[in-house]
Amino acid sequence: MRRIIINADDLGLTEGVNRGILDCWRRGIVTSTTAMVSGTAFGDAIACLKQALPGPDSSGPKRAGSPPSAFWQSKVGEGGNGTVPAIANSSDFRIRSQAPQVQSAQIPSAQVQSEATVSVAAVGQGAEIPAAQPIGVGCHIVLVDGAPVLPVEQISTLVDTRSGRFRPSFGTFACAALSGRLEARQIEAEATAQIRRLLQTGVSVTHIDAHKHVHMLPGVLRPVLRAAGACKIRAVRNPFAPARPLPYAQLLRRPFLWKRLAEVMLLRFLWCSEFRRAVAESGMRTTDGTLGIVVTGEMDAALLQAIADGVPDGTWELCCHPGYNDSELGRAGTRLLASRERELELMTSGFARDLLARQGVELITYRDL
Repeated sequence: MRRIIINADDLGLTEGVNRGILDCWRRGIVTSTTAMVSGTAFGDAIACLKQALPGPDSSGPKRAGSPPSAFWQSKVGEGGNGTVPAIANSSDFRIRSQAPQVQSAQIPSAQVQSEATVSVAAVGQGAEIPAAQPIGVGCHIVLVDGAPVLPVEQISTLVDTRSGRFRPSFGTFACAALSGRLEARQIEAEATAQIRRLLQTGVSVTHIDAHKHVHMLPGVLRPVLRAAGACKIRAVRNPFAPARPLPYAQLLRRPFLWKRLAEVMLLRFLWCSEFRRAVAESGMRTTDGTLGIVVTGEMDAALLQAIADGVPDGTWELCCHPGYNDSELGRAGTRLLASRERELELMTSGFARDLLARQGVELITYRDL
């Protein structure tokens, strides 16, 4: 059996990212997302979720057949486990290929073996996942390249006390973590504050992950797991790629991915076993690993097909970053700009739906673990 959670990161980063992620859920293959509670558009993200999945007492528009109470907590502040029934399996997602075809993305036949031309449905007109399937929403814990929730004086080892912001990159954060300069209690406190801010909106939080996957670091992982446990969150992203994340043929065509692949494989060698041990000891649930990390910012139809063709048996997450590339995104400080619109087009395409249907992949959320 092969099951995939397709998770769109960075909900709350900008309004264009919010709209793009929800379009990929409504009209594409995305089943899950993770929210940045300190993002400038976090309030807009919650408003969009409430419009898409109004609560049982809401006077807003309700989509036919939708049980929105499965998405919202019965009481604000509850944990994400115990109040939300498991989502239906992939047969209920009914991935369809009858969407109107309005343009074609030409893909060389040497790259995509079964498709010389990939028909892409217009965003807004693609086939929709039935409304009865609420999107899974997790907390995208930010400890790097962003702003904290807690006051600076409470998390002084995590931030630049002059700017009030976290360290700017994975590298600088990892150096501080591995040299023992980060206090575990401060990591736990900040992670707890971020999870609780999301819970306070009424969302039933399905899982946690971390911006730039910094929870893979052993000194960061355990405090983050304690924070999740205190908030009754029972699932966490496994940020490590499978042993063979891409076919060698794709890598030979794309030498710019070699450095990234080497980094991902080194991190897997160093810390994957420790991650699995810590998660098991905490009683948390996770997947067998994450697909797509090597190709972050480079995903296209050929790479998606290569990933889908090589999915091992088990339960995996496919991490993606769709969104609309507007002026707000340009000011957000992310390197992922035009690539977000390319991923949005791909994740809402008839090609992507047909590809997963042919592979017999079951689409799930973290509720199913």
